Amino acid sequence: MQIDSFVCKSEFLMPEASPWLMAHGCMRAWHLRVSMRSLQSHAHVRCGRSINYSDNEKDIVNRRLEKFKILVLKDKFKVTDQKLLLSKLLEARISFNQDLDPLCWVFDLLRSTSLDGLNIKELGLAVMPDFNQVSLSDLRDEINKEFFELSEAHYTRYIQPKSFN
Repeated sequence: MQIDSFVCKSEFLMPEASPWLMAHGCMRAWHLRVSMRSLQSHAHVRCGRSINYSDNEKDIVNRRLEKFKILVLKDKFKVTDQKLLLSKLLEARISFNQDLDPLCWVFDLLRSTSLDGLNIKELGLAVMPDFNQVSLSDLRDEINKEFFELSEAHYTRYIQPKSFN
């Protein structure tokens, strides 16, 4: 079992929290996420109880995250060769969900890879003109910030009122 991250206790979000976890409404409970490749092993732990999600619930979460990722990435990157990107991600053993839009794979690439010397053209990707002069590490930081803000807004609007009032 590979544990990618765990976070969130009390009223604050710990610094190591990932945007993925924020999108799951985890600001006040402990969360454990296993394997970013899919949510098959995802468990939500709260008050000592484990809640397992159905395949339908996992799919709903994946689709929402896909929309968030596309929204954040579409003006920054373009997939120029989907087959090349797929083969390079598999070759590098980068965990990603092949069922999602290939643009979402960029998020997992940036999350999983050292950006030093990374030539994204060789991966079947292009940076959009407005971001050509931005370093990949700064671009990754901006993407993470935007994804976190979207996730936090979703949590505040839809999760928090139902769960913690």
